[in-house]
Amino acid sequence: MKMREFFHEKGMEGRTILYLTTLIVSMVCGTGVLLYTGSQFTETMESHNRGILRSYDELIGEHMQEIPLVSYTLLYNSVIQEVAESSTISAELRLEILRLLEGFPPLLAGYPMVSDFFVYFDRSEKILTPTGFYDAWLYYQANVRGDSYEEWKRALQENREQGVYTAEETSLFYTRRDPERGMTVVIATYYEQIEDQCMEQLVTGEGYVGLYGEDGEVLVEAAPGAVEYESGLFVPGEGIYALTLYPMTDYPMILALAMPDTLFTAVLWKAYVTQREVMILMICLAGLSGTLFVYNYYVRPKNSLVAWMRTRGKKTDSTVWELQHSVDSLMEEQGRELQKEREMGRRFLGEAYIMNLLKREEKWTQEVPQKLREYYLNLDYAYVWVMIWQSDNLEMTVYQSGLREIEAMLRHKLFVGFSVLVLEGDTARKTMLLNVERSLSPQEIRSVEEGFSEWLAENQAQRMTLSLGELVKAEDMASSYEKAEETADYFFLYPKAVLLTADILHQHTGRYTYSQETENALIDAAVSRRMDEVMEILQSIWNRNFVRNSLEIRFAKLLLYALLNTLYKVEAIQKKEEKQLYQISPDRLIMSCRDIDEAQEQIEFVFRSLCEEAPVQEISWRMKRILRYIEDHYLERDLSLEQVADHFRITPQYLSGLFKKSGQKNFLTYLALLRVEKAKSLMAQSKLNLAEIAQQSGFTNYLALARAFQKYEGVTPGEYRRNHLDSH
Repeated sequence: MKMREFFHEKGMEGRTILYLTTLIVSMVCGTGVLLYTGSQFTETMESHNRGILRSYDELIGEHMQEIPLVSYTLLYNSVIQEVAESSTISAELRLEILRLLEGFPPLLAGYPMVSDFFVYFDRSEKILTPTGFYDAWLYYQANVRGDSYEEWKRALQENREQGVYTAEETSLFYTRRDPERGMTVVIATYYEQIEDQCMEQLVTGEGYVGLYGEDGEVLVEAAPGAVEYESGLFVPGEGIYALTLYPMTDYPMILALAMPDTLFTAVLWKAYVTQREVMILMICLAGLSGTLFVYNYYVRPKNSLVAWMRTRGKKTDSTVWELQHSVDSLMEEQGRELQKEREMGRRFLGEAYIMNLLKREEKWTQEVPQKLREYYLNLDYAYVWVMIWQSDNLEMTVYQSGLREIEAMLRHKLFVGFSVLVLEGDTARKTMLLNVERSLSPQEIRSVEEGFSEWLAENQAQRMTLSLGELVKAEDMASSYEKAEETADYFFLYPKAVLLTADILHQHTGRYTYSQETENALIDAAVSRRMDEVMEILQSIWNRNFVRNSLEIRFAKLLLYALLNTLYKVEAIQKKEEKQLYQISPDRLIMSCRDIDEAQEQIEFVFRSLCEEAPVQEISWRMKRILRYIEDHYLERDLSLEQVADHFRITPQYLSGLFKKSGQKNFLTYLALLRVEKAKSLMAQSKLNLAEIAQQSGFTNYLALARAFQKYEGVTPGEYRRNHLDSH
């Protein structure tokens, strides 16, 4: 009764109260439905993301089963058990160990998840590794140098019969112990192997999948900066819309799925959120408008209601129209982005299809040009000339500007219809197809080759090379690709060349010259330590085979293998079994060389090591090549200690030791300082903004550049530019 009297006093009738009640209930229900659907959408997306991470967890766990299997094989090997039970190592037992070492490479080859291992023996204090049998103290000095030696031993002797995983900076270690015999097996798996075997497709349609330590350290990361660690918590990085974490219970690691805000799922979700907010706003506006209408129509005088309708009503219509226009514009923009992503995906499939044609994994048919057009690629002319364009670091900006210059040069050289198709490939190597209307005359071909040579000479700073196949009919382009690939191999014999044509293949014939008499003379001189005579014989071999003769690439490498075989013979005669002159096998020793000049330098170095009583300074010789490689590749965002070590076929620990022994900073500090110096040079020589300078000096973004400057220069990049450059 009192409620009715209250409304009656306000001038409201029963019909007015019904209108207001219906309006309020409708607003509450509509808002509740929108919020409920939003929470359901969020839960579904989270469940979907966790399902993706569970599949990665299962895949990693499946591959990790190799590690306990290898540990079991080592623990119960008869020779290893005999070593464990012996406090002294006899000559017969050492011979058995050497035979066992010969079987380790096939063992590791069969288990791709195992990168390295060692076995520690309590009684003899020895260490058995895939490369040798050492005193534990020497192994500790060369590879560990962390805590004290006694603490390291005590850690190895802890009881871990069931096996325990520990995560460190570059590797995941599995430790298992046999306390009865007093031996410990430690197996290492590099995070790169987990990436290659289990997480190869790190960037998928679902987002970036990364692997992190429990304390936030990065183990495997597809997109730097996608996940950040702040105050003990993982948070999304810049441009990331959703982050899902999945702790791996069996290993000290955390899987993370970061969803960039450009993915279709994230775009759809953001569009839904925007639409939901607009609808909630519209409900609120409708409620406000209805409330004001009822109030003014039934409570206030009628003339006030008319005045309100003339002013407020038009504004409400305009607001709703503007909101609807914003929603339509947003949906159109998202539709265009989605269409662009679809075209990029189709083009990627088309490039893979062309590579299958070039590698003869697909057969050429008359429908190929039409099929390529469906992939947004054109190959409409009758002839194809395949070229392989490569560089130590072919950045996207260099690649795009270079492609424009190539097309301009070809328009100047050719007077026939043509098109240029470049397959993205990897950063340092791209396959280029020149599709021309008709067969070119020898004069036109020479003109194009001269144009390429001039263009490469003008871009010497980018260290680019180009190998040309042969101009063939489109259906025979696989043969042109084979010629281009084979031609590219010959840059090993031509370190100063920038362009090689398929004709060079016909100029290289004949076997190498390395007689038994020459080898005997070389062995005799090396054993007698007559270094001048050794260098003279090596130079004569080089002159006969590489200066006055043109060897095929396979014969050139066979000659290098023959020289390394001679090294082994000399080493055996000198009985230097305990002296390790090089870290890698002969084929890897050669393949780590960039060209024939480096191969000659490497061969002469090891022969010099055999001839001199005092050890040759390997550090300065090898570090010169390593620093040159870093100088060539510092622009690569993913350049790491492991990648450089893999290129030179040595372990990351050995490479880190080389940096220490040579007096250099550690690898990361050296790389950061090199990039800072390049950035300072760009500041002095160009007007680029700081974001562009960060990109062109190897940093992932401006924030990384700023951190490096703050750490090593003590100022921000902007302050450095103002203080050191603007005043000049």
